[in-house]
Amino acid sequence: MSPRAHAVDPARLARWCREHLGSPPADELFRAGYLSAVIGLRLGDDREVVVKVRPDSPRVAACVEVQRRVFQAGYPCPRPLTGAAPFGDDVATAEAYAPFDRDPFLHTSTFAAAPVAMAAAGATVRTIAGEGLVDRARTLGRRLLALLTGILGDVAVDIRGRGLLIGVELPDEALAGELVLHLVENGVLVSHSLNAHRVVRLTPPAILTDDDLAQVADAFAAAAKALHPGRN
Repeated sequence: MSPRAHAVDPARLARWCREHLGSPPADELFRAGYLSAVIGLRLGDDREVVVKVRPDSPRVAACVEVQRRVFQAGYPCPRPLTGAAPFGDDVATAEAYAPFDRDPFLHTSTFAAAPVAMAAAGATVRTIAGEGLVDRARTLGRRLLALLTGILGDVAVDIRGRGLLIGVELPDEALAGELVLHLVENGVLVSHSLNAHRVVRLTPPAILTDDDLAQVADAFAAAAKALHPGRN
């Protein structure tokens, strides 16, 4: 744990929470951080929040605003509860403690709000909107889910997804690993889930063509046959 995380005064933190969140801390869930202090709290009204304390910078407010808009657009990120508010010589923000915050391997950030990163993010969002990639991902995802269900219906425990974020859950970790290897042998790269080793992840791009989908279908059919040699 960094010295900054240790240095956050509990009394000042309690005052900040009362002022900006309307309830004092009842329990500390965790405390971590490096350049900033990241503190998970359960408030007196039973809400679970994360308070981040860091040196003041214009990019902090910009980052919170981007996160707010991304959340409002439906992206699964923590909901900001405050803006950047003074915390002694520093500034603090608060956000809802989302379920995936409990696993630190699921998301990370190194260059958040850096000028080049923000310019790239803005250009990316404009391109996604301009080329209709969200609608295309939705359509391709439905086709891919139907394709996989038809091929792996008697092999997988569950096949689920949204758009082009698709998971294939196998009965056990060993079978999931075998599926990954057989797909690689057939020219399709997938990965297992870090937090669910029985789940094989597909995250294809929204520029898939019909030929690409046919290649994916052939690869999964060959992999399914390799997993169950007696299968037709």
